Amino acid sequence: MGLGMRVNEPITGREIEMADGDVLVSKTDTGGRITFVNQAFIAISGFAEDELIGAPHNLVRHPHMPPEAFADLWKTVKAGLPWEGLVKNRCKSGDHYWVRANVTPEMEDGRAVGYISIRSKPARQDIQAAEQLYAAMREGRLGGRQLHEGRLVDSGLAARLGAFARSLIGRVAAIVFALTLTALIAALVGLVGMEHSNQAVRTVYEDRVVPAAQLGEIQDRLRDSTLVAGRFDKTVDGGTRIKANMDRAEALWQAYLATYLTPEEKAMAERYGQMRQSLRTQAFVPLVENRVTDFEDHFRKVVEPGFNASHDQLRQLIQLQEQVAKQVHQEADADFDEQAAIGVAIMIVGLILAIALARHLLRGTTAPLARMEASFSAISRGELASTIPAEPIPDFQRPNAMLRAMRAKLAYSELENREIARRGEEHLKSEMLHLTETLEGEVQETVGDISIQARRLSEGAVELSTVAGQLRQMAGHVTEAVQTTSGNVQTVAGATEELEASSREISSQVVSSSQLAESARVNVDEASRRVAGLSEATARIGDVVTMIQNIAGQTRMLALNATIEAARAGEAGKGFAVVAEEVKSLANQTEQGIATVNTQAEEIGRTTREAVETVEQVAQVIRQIDAIASEVARAADEQRSATAEIMGSAAQAADHTRSVAENVSLMMDGVEATGNTATRVNELSAMVSRDIAALQRRLYVIMRTSYGGDRRGLQRITAALPFSFEYGSTKVSGYTGDIDLKGAFLVIVGAASRPPVGTQGVLRIEGVGAIEARIVNDNGVGLNAQFPAADREAKNALAVRLEQTEALDRPYLEMAAQVAAAAAGKLEQALAAGNIDITDLFDTDYAPIIGTEPIQVMAKHTQLVEGLFPDLIEPPLSRDPSVVFCCITDRNGYIAAHNRKYSQPQRPGDVLWNTANSRNRRIFDDRTGILAARTNKPLAHTYARDMGGGTFVVLKEMDMPITVQGRHWGAVRMALKLG
Repeated sequence: MGLGMRVNEPITGREIEMADGDVLVSKTDTGGRITFVNQAFIAISGFAEDELIGAPHNLVRHPHMPPEAFADLWKTVKAGLPWEGLVKNRCKSGDHYWVRANVTPEMEDGRAVGYISIRSKPARQDIQAAEQLYAAMREGRLGGRQLHEGRLVDSGLAARLGAFARSLIGRVAAIVFALTLTALIAALVGLVGMEHSNQAVRTVYEDRVVPAAQLGEIQDRLRDSTLVAGRFDKTVDGGTRIKANMDRAEALWQAYLATYLTPEEKAMAERYGQMRQSLRTQAFVPLVENRVTDFEDHFRKVVEPGFNASHDQLRQLIQLQEQVAKQVHQEADADFDEQAAIGVAIMIVGLILAIALARHLLRGTTAPLARMEASFSAISRGELASTIPAEPIPDFQRPNAMLRAMRAKLAYSELENREIARRGEEHLKSEMLHLTETLEGEVQETVGDISIQARRLSEGAVELSTVAGQLRQMAGHVTEAVQTTSGNVQTVAGATEELEASSREISSQVVSSSQLAESARVNVDEASRRVAGLSEATARIGDVVTMIQNIAGQTRMLALNATIEAARAGEAGKGFAVVAEEVKSLANQTEQGIATVNTQAEEIGRTTREAVETVEQVAQVIRQIDAIASEVARAADEQRSATAEIMGSAAQAADHTRSVAENVSLMMDGVEATGNTATRVNELSAMVSRDIAALQRRLYVIMRTSYGGDRRGLQRITAALPFSFEYGSTKVSGYTGDIDLKGAFLVIVGAASRPPVGTQGVLRIEGVGAIEARIVNDNGVGLNAQFPAADREAKNALAVRLEQTEALDRPYLEMAAQVAAAAAGKLEQALAAGNIDITDLFDTDYAPIIGTEPIQVMAKHTQLVEGLFPDLIEPPLSRDPSVVFCCITDRNGYIAAHNRKYSQPQRPGDVLWNTANSRNRRIFDDRTGILAARTNKPLAHTYARDMGGGTFVVLKEMDMPITVQGRHWGAVRMALKLG
């Protein structure tokens, strides 16, 4: 606003479309400076609030807006009247947006103190019309038209007549004129009808009755001529009569031909005329001219056949004439009926026109009043963005303007209060969101620290367990060593005793050895002397051997000589030869024996010499042994003293060894306890890590679903609607989890791949249509999709689908509510009967069941609810085959008792089977489980249930809270399989 034209540039030519239902609000002072704007105005303009407040309103003026439009605006509002029209505004970025603006002066004491402006989204056809209008205004092509109070009006005669026609007076005048015109037309149609009736009567008379009489007379004339011809010879004046008949018939025929004849009559008349002419020339003229000799033969052969033929033709012509006359009469009757119908129709049209004009008159009063009533009703319902259409009837245009002004003021007041409340709420939510994010960060950091400590504790426990194992192994070795040492100590002690006895024996033996050594030394000296004598004897043996060898040689010579002599003696010397041979043999043997003895003598000599040396060495050694024996005796005394000390130490060591063995046994017990403790610490550390992670998930779900932590601007509605999402050449399908006009949670079914975050595509929701969507998050269970915008058609279709879904969900929610009420009643009865106290019922100390995988736990209420709940949760499965499961969870996601088919005993080592079939006594603290466990109102949501091994089943779950003694205990979870 503001009178001075301001050129805001640059401009991009790119349009930003307002969202359906958005309302832009601003207020300016009398100088056109902005004093208030709402958030929607700030958002679409692109300016910050501090840039707008205090700035002239023409800050958002688009250069395409003609000055004449704002001149009309200021002229209107300064007259104290509201102005409404389409305005093209410029964003800070240079983009533009169209609004239907209503500018209303704020009046105090009869003068304007400011201006309020309410803007809503215009229809596309209105934008196109405004584009053309403003272009014509900029180019000076409006001619005699001009803007007046935001409407384009024409000041010419046609415009004044049009305004008069739309007015109530003009409508009454139209009724009077229509009735008068109807009466005149009806009278005129009556006169025309009378004229047509007279004409028909005249036609029947002149063209049908008279010609019929003429034809009849012609027929009579011809009949008379034929009769005359039959008795022509007997008639004196027959020729004259025939001639008179023929002339009269000819005159009548010519008169007949002069009347109106139908084409069929003309054809038949032509044939009859030829036959009549032939009858005249061939039958009657010869008679008249007396050219007939045989009258009877002429009559029989010419006149009579000719007459009969012409008579028949004439009769046919007369019949045709009668038929045509009848047809003319019928046409006359039809024309009368038509004229009567036209008259009636004109009367009816006149009546209808009168009624229509009367209705038009009534609409001219009732329709504006109805529109004003509808506008009042919309205002009373708070529909501030509803458009009050411009009133086409001049009589109501000023009240319409006042109504728009009133709506604008009421709307501004409400929107101002709403904006102030929104800002306060936004500030509160911002603070709460900041607090949530801070708390989330602190929780995450604390959880991280605890997780690190838990991991360190787990690592320490593992290390302690390892050390305990090593200590156990080392303690075993020590035990074995101690046992061996103990045995060895005992052996040492015994050996020490034996050693002490041996030392004493050695000491006495050393004395004896010393004495024996001395005796040995004396004996060795004696042996040395004897060995020396043996050496001399050995030398003498050598001499004897030499002498024997000489004797043996001589004897061999003698034997040789005896042999020779025996040979000489012949037979007498044979005995002597034998003796000689034997002597020679004996000599040889003696010589060999002596040689052996010589060898042995030499060996004895050598040995004797060595023995002498050995004896001398032995003597030397014995002398050394004697010295050593003295030293050994002294050492033996010392050893005996040391052995006595060893004996004492060995006894003491044996005692200590037994003590060590006992301590090692105790240490083994401690090591075993340490190993068990380390295992327990490791398990507890894993539980702490799991519980911390669960705590983080729970806090995240709780905080992000709370008022302050929910970043969504709209409340999501739970609805499992089948969808398909197409991106590129890929298509995935599934069900929506929850949905609003700006986004949805999508649960994918059976897809090999999932669209990555940031993917743009087309989301087709069954019964809603196609919506442009973008994937903004993937939490593993489903995808969060964002809609850039949703048109009104999609919004209406979605509303219908949500109503249908709500109707389908209602029976299942009622079924879940019945189970929840029964469960609460059972728990109340158990408390009243003393079967459990309130502390144990709400206790959250879950003890793990060792050896279960996935891990199962026990709570203090487990056995109680396992006896109470099965009779409650089984009937829904048998009542409705679409119900997959019905179970009851406590507020932490712990399900003690599940349906029988999901409460099978675990199979050791078969985690996949256990995950799907052993779902009792387990904690489900994922997003779905926590939402169900923590809900304090009926809840329906869609998700993919993990069946283990990467298998998921899409479920629609109905949750109903359970309250015991005014405290939220848990909830009923009942699910239907979708896909």
